[in-house]
Amino acid sequence: MQRLCIFLYQNASDRIRTRALLCHAYHHALHDRFQQARDLFLMSHLQETINLTDTNTKILYNRAMVQLGLSAFRHGLTRETQNALLEVFTSGKIKELLAQGIVQSRFGEKDPEQEKLERQRQYPFHMHINYDLLEAVYYTSAMIQETAYMASESYEPRRRPISKPFRRLMEIHRMQLFTAPPENTREHVAHATKALLQGDWRKCQQYIFAIKIWDLLPNKAKIFEMLARKIQEEGLRVYMLSYGNLYENVSLERLATLFELSPSAVQSVLSRMIYNEELHAALDPIAGVVVLQRTDPSRLRALAMQYAEKVRASARSSMSDASCIVVVVDAGRRHIVAHWPSLPGRCLR
Repeated sequence: MQRLCIFLYQNASDRIRTRALLCHAYHHALHDRFQQARDLFLMSHLQETINLTDTNTKILYNRAMVQLGLSAFRHGLTRETQNALLEVFTSGKIKELLAQGIVQSRFGEKDPEQEKLERQRQYPFHMHINYDLLEAVYYTSAMIQETAYMASESYEPRRRPISKPFRRLMEIHRMQLFTAPPENTREHVAHATKALLQGDWRKCQQYIFAIKIWDLLPNKAKIFEMLARKIQEEGLRVYMLSYGNLYENVSLERLATLFELSPSAVQSVLSRMIYNEELHAALDPIAGVVVLQRTDPSRLRALAMQYAEKVRASARSSMSDASCIVVVVDAGRRHIVAHWPSLPGRCLR
């Protein structure tokens, strides 16, 4: 493969060279050589010029990117998996982009010539990339990336989501009045995310491992081991973001026992959170504890500040004589009282 691609790089036209590079990257990704496949994409800068090529080359590019995402997932690189698969899943036309099916438009029928051309571009069934496997890989990696951010939304409500399809899935799951036991891939991931947000990382593992499509992946035991470790680390991040402000210091050994991780792994996860400014704390390796700094507001205080902003905005538009707004947090009775000092007797509860 290397020898044939080098020959085409030296002697073929631009279009053939581009397609040879995509086939070369696809070949590397298919055989778990993720670094080589990624380097081919980075050195060629193909992402900048792919929109100027023909349709068949675009389809080959989409298939190579999807195979790159699968290779990244098998290596445990969930962030790289998201970057490779995000554009395909955000479009909502996965089968069309991979030339594995024709989706009828809801707003009108396609032209017969256009439909004929699309059918001619379709790949044979034995060359299809399994859609259910892609869905399981994408939503599982999105769960690992997004759950900690969802847990910290009480304090940072304006954080931009990493994966909008995953957030939309969780919103639909949250709005359901009755949630039945999971039956498909999306439901398994939604139930697993809900369990992880509640701190039950063991139940999260059970839901993820119950997805039957993992049988199509090679080295299933190795991938399960990787997923188990990722879920445990993500459970630790969710725990510290959700309940870290309740502690003054936490023993590293206690966290290692709670999440069944080694002390060095716990220290690595916490160090990364401190470096990324997700957690305001300091590590004390001599005493074996992490010292929390109470700079983040509690959930009640965060809600109070949001409430104050909304009341201040409404006061500016409706009351010109409201010179000041005071928000009082009553922790004992668990409610918020806002009033205008310039208007005695006027109180909004």
